[in-house]
Order: sequence, then C-alpha cells, then structure tokens
Amino acid sequence: MNPTAAKQPGRAQQPGRGQSPAPTDGSSVEPGPGPGFSSGGSFDSPIIKVCGVGYPVDARMVVEAGATHVGFVFAEGSRRRVTRASAETMVEASQGVKRVGVFQAQNFGTIRAAAKLFHLDIVQLHGGYELEDAMEVADSTGLEVWWAAAFQADVVLKAPAGASMLLVDTAGARGFGGTGETFDWASLVRPAGPFLVAGGLTPDNVVQAIVQMQPWGVDVSGGVELQGGAGAPRKDAQKVREFVERARAAFSPTSAQEGV
Repeated sequence: MNPTAAKQPGRAQQPGRGQSPAPTDGSSVEPGPGPGFSSGGSFDSPIIKVCGVGYPVDARMVVEAGATHVGFVFAEGSRRRVTRASAETMVEASQGVKRVGVFQAQNFGTIRAAAKLFHLDIVQLHGGYELEDAMEVADSTGLEVWWAAAFQADVVLKAPAGASMLLVDTAGARGFGGTGETFDWASLVRPAGPFLVAGGLTPDNVVQAIVQMQPWGVDVSGGVELQGGAGAPRKDAQKVREFVERARAAFSPTSAQEGV
C-alpha cells in the first residue's frame, strides 16, 4: 500500500485476501488449541476484546468488566469511529487493558498519528491493505499488528508476515466486519497460527464459539451494545459483564474438558 495514496476509505478487503492454501511442502503449521485449552498457545492468556468503544464511560466499563483488550475504531464512515478530541479521556479511561486501533484502508501516516495520540498497543488492519503492509506497519509503528480476514469455508487462513494474530470475521456483501452475523463455525479450517474469532458474538453464543473453534480469543462489538439511540452505539454494562465472564469461564481448562 502506498502510504501517500491510500485506497478508498471504508472499502473492505475482499474475501480471499489474507488466505493461503494448505502448504504442500511438508512445512505445514500444526497449531495447538488456544491458550485456554490443554496444549496451550503462544500467548500468555486468552484474549477477550470489546471493540467499537466510543465513549470514556464505556471504556471504563470494559476495564471494570475484566476484558483484556479494548478496541477503538478509526475507520472512516464507521458510526463507532472515535475522534481526536476524545483521545485524552479515552486513554485515561482505558488504563489497565491493551488498546487496539482498528483501521481500514487508511494510510500509514494516519495509523502512526492515531497510535501515538491514543497510546495504542496494537494496530488491527481490517481490510483495504496488501499482505506486505502488515510488516511495514509493524516496522513503522513499533507495535504489534493483527490482521483481519474474511471467513471462507474450507480455506486455510494465515496471518501475513509482520502480523502476530489473525482475526477471522464474517464476510458480508460489502466486505467483512460489522455484519452482526456469525459465520459457519463448523466449516472453519483451523488457521495456521494464533487466531481470534469475531462476527455476531453475544453473551449467549460466546461459550459455544470458544468450545467449538478453540481460538486464542474472541472479539465482540454489536453483541454487547444497547439497542436504538442516535450517534455512536453505547455498550450495555450487563451484556459486557456477561460476555467477559462467560468467555473467561469457557477458556478455563476445566470448562474445555467438560465441554461447558
């Protein structure tokens, strides 16, 4: 991606980008279950991320609920997009968790500026980027990079070089992400490396998602929001608490063995 000529903002990555066929040279990756399961993963603990947080009070709520990561959306055109004016209060309210910035087809300068202003720990590239951009963003920001890819049945997914984590999300008519719909969990071929799952997760289905797919973590947004209202959606405190509590319980070794 040319950092001075970003693709059209809001244009989601097309399904298939970020995906690779199963290796045939004998070097295939055989990832174990996620960190909450018996053989462990490469990360210290399961990731429970609440994304699309647009208000300081909601960021504080996410921290108090026990989530590990909070997601700030910077993608243009998103109703959950955070503003520069909110940076100081959002940073203060999110002390104690990892901050993830979600970008879509934005240039590297924008990513670097937002990372500095919001004290980001992780950059999530959620469409509109080339595979090689992951390494360039990691090098230019010095931050961990997550790579989002659209689910496709029976296709092996793999994060590109430079990205430490793959996020599998639901594909929609205009790309992927923000659909509020689940993908076909039964058709997910276990990705070649650490991965998170997103797309239509709620407090009611997160346990099943974790037990069935055994990811390194889960990512929720719309599934823990209040319904109705104008402007950026607000998070529902009860739903956030229930989601975090149920996800954490499902990631425990005892729950995995018992099938929850």
